[in-house]
Amino acid sequence: MTSLPTIAQTIEERENALVVRYSFLPSPWERLEEIINAGRREMDFPAEDLQEKNLVPGCQTRVWLTATWPEGKCNPLVATDSAVVGGLARLICEVCRGALPSEVAVHELTVIQQLGLDRILSPTRLNGLTNISNRLQVLARLKLMELS
Repeated sequence: MTSLPTIAQTIEERENALVVRYSFLPSPWERLEEIINAGRREMDFPAEDLQEKNLVPGCQTRVWLTATWPEGKCNPLVATDSAVVGGLARLICEVCRGALPSEVAVHELTVIQQLGLDRILSPTRLNGLTNISNRLQVLARLKLMELS
């Protein structure tokens, strides 16, 4: 999942670009496979950040999530033991990458639904993805509080 350009893109534009990127694949199962494969090639998560405080609560598998804000733009990183969760979590991170904290804090992600993945993922997995998205929103709100 090579990063999309962030210049003059809103979080909605980035999300739409990701939907377009994967929509050429005819089925949600093929999209999921491509997302998983792309996720395997991405993000080196720093070993020192594999700490309890960075675990996303409510996920069946362990998911660590952090975000830095270089130049005021979101740079999320995620690590997990699961290839499926890793690919999907990285997709969510890609939507938020380069966005302002004010955008991340309020954006309701729809990429999973737009790609039809909500029809093939278990309710438990969908809940875990919601928790990852919610955690990114919390990190963005913390950044906004820090800036005010």
